[in-house]
Amino acid sequence: MKDVSGAWCGNGSGSQAPPVWTGRAPDGEDRLPWPCVTVRAEAHLSGTELPFDAVVRDHLRSTRPAIVPEIETVEAAELVPLWNALDGLDGGAGEPPYWAFSWPGSPALARHLLDHPAIVRGRTVLDVGAGNGLASVACAIAGASRVVANDVDPWSLRMAETTAHVNGVAIEIDGRDRLDEPPEAVPFDVVLVGDLFYARGLAARAERFVRGLAAAGREVLIGEPGRDYALRDGWQVEASIGVPVSAELERARAIVVRVLRMTGPHVADREPPAPRRRTA
Repeated sequence: MKDVSGAWCGNGSGSQAPPVWTGRAPDGEDRLPWPCVTVRAEAHLSGTELPFDAVVRDHLRSTRPAIVPEIETVEAAELVPLWNALDGLDGGAGEPPYWAFSWPGSPALARHLLDHPAIVRGRTVLDVGAGNGLASVACAIAGASRVVANDVDPWSLRMAETTAHVNGVAIEIDGRDRLDEPPEAVPFDVVLVGDLFYARGLAARAERFVRGLAAAGREVLIGEPGRDYALRDGWQVEASIGVPVSAELERARAIVVRVLRMTGPHVADREPPAPRRRTA
């Protein structure tokens, strides 16, 4: 993994990326992304490196997703070595570090939006279940006027901060659970949903959320990789995209992700791109 401390850590050398909303530590200093040699956390401001951050940094590397080479991400090469290393810090009680990967819905949405930037250009975007922020960054690159990456996992949001930082774009970070909010509480032109239909309870909440937004006239795009609780109706397919994936996570080397556009009685008409199949 490359050493980016001079480029992005704000130590006076190298270029500086545009500001990314991260919140500020009590001493007024922005929190730094994981690739930096020294990582500051809100509860640890002495300038020394946390053991957790050292382990994470040692297992992440800079990469570019195969179908979205325009965007740089920082990801783990393998799940188990990182998980084992983190377990060594907390006695084996940790959850799998799924936040260290691009889940397939996100690169499919990112590819589609970069191919069709008019969908988000000049518009406000909320990326729900943003994970590492890949789709959020694609929106910023495509010219969205405002992009908010939303996820309830704080480590996913930290990855989203990092992805925005290394690509030199500005996004906002939102850690609230928004799935039960009514449409009037979600004042965005476009809402993206990556991969929220893998568990029954979560999928039911996500379905109510997206159907409500579509009925209120919002444009909702879903990256759907064939999960068990995927929506059965109320959408049209805008693209089918082959996404390379980790066999550790998906038990496959590639899967087809459908980019779905929710339909509803008040969704503004837009001539959709011709449905097509894109391979990695």
